Amino acid sequence: MSEEKIPVLVTGAAGFTGQHQVKYLLSCTDPKYEVIGTDLKKPTDPHYPPIPFLEKDITKSDDLYAKDFQEILEPAKVIFHPAGLFNYSAPPQKLLQVNVLGTQNLFNAILRSRRPVLESSPKEANPRVIVWGAAGIFGHFDHLARLPATEDMLPKTDNPYLLSKWLQEREALNYWEDHGIPVTVIRPSAIYGPGSNYGMALSILLIGRGILPPMTVGNGKNHAGLVHVEDVVRAAEFLSRHSKAVGEVFQVTDDGNYTIENITRCIAHGFGLPFISWLKIPPFVLHKIVDWANKKSKKLGVNTALDHQLVDLITTNSWISNEKLKSFGYEFKYPDSLDGLRQTIAWYKEEKWV
Repeated sequence: MSEEKIPVLVTGAAGFTGQHQVKYLLSCTDPKYEVIGTDLKKPTDPHYPPIPFLEKDITKSDDLYAKDFQEILEPAKVIFHPAGLFNYSAPPQKLLQVNVLGTQNLFNAILRSRRPVLESSPKEANPRVIVWGAAGIFGHFDHLARLPATEDMLPKTDNPYLLSKWLQEREALNYWEDHGIPVTVIRPSAIYGPGSNYGMALSILLIGRGILPPMTVGNGKNHAGLVHVEDVVRAAEFLSRHSKAVGEVFQVTDDGNYTIENITRCIAHGFGLPFISWLKIPPFVLHKIVDWANKKSKKLGVNTALDHQLVDLITTNSWISNEKLKSFGYEFKYPDSLDGLRQTIAWYKEEKWV
């Protein structure tokens, strides 16, 4: 007799983290999962797993109230919710629409789907929901009494993207407090790994492609919280099986505790390039370069991946604690940032991204 699989839903299943989440869940053997994905569009990659997939827009409640979506929500035991808009240059209103309103729509759709179940089996009424937050919500970290930052400390940011993630986190936890939907929030630090082309990946790709020299921005002594994408999706699945994680927030960041200078040196060496230790570019100069690149790309009719918020993050002292997650028994696959970066750089080379 075959072991019964646990039905789960992954939102944002076409995105970078969502695709890794889908693949990891399918690889699990204890327990085994029946995975359904949803996103705006199904990936065209021929290697994408052949799972049931619904093309839905979380900003449209009608999409989530539709019969086909309700039919997959009703039996779902776990919902992994990495769906969101990850773009530091996006308009604030768009970020709120996707990250906050989209999350509200998802939870309201869950409540609607559980009505028939509530009548017959109240204990089985609500699925576990794992929501993606962001560890960067501490802003510049300079308001904190001590470092590394822990989950009980007060976030403070004026970055529109990070503010939307903070509001999304609070909104999700409200559904646990007000409606009993068991929620766990994970706050990944800067995610990197095979397939990434934004955020932390830009530092790797721009250096690897010879667009930016491997040098330090600022003094280079600030910490940079990093986490490999495989640890993000593994931690999400791990926490989904722990009842004591309900209503809790967990920061997901590795043990690296490296400075920007350490990390840039590792990237340079990964591409066989000399690290320019004597050249420390002031942040305002890099901001000027971003302005120039943006104007140039606009004239050429192309999009640039550079934005000012990423420059700010490079010079932020992002020192984040992962002790709470480890206290639950989680063991990192890539505890050392430099090991994970080397693995990722090798992937970029093999796939000819650089």
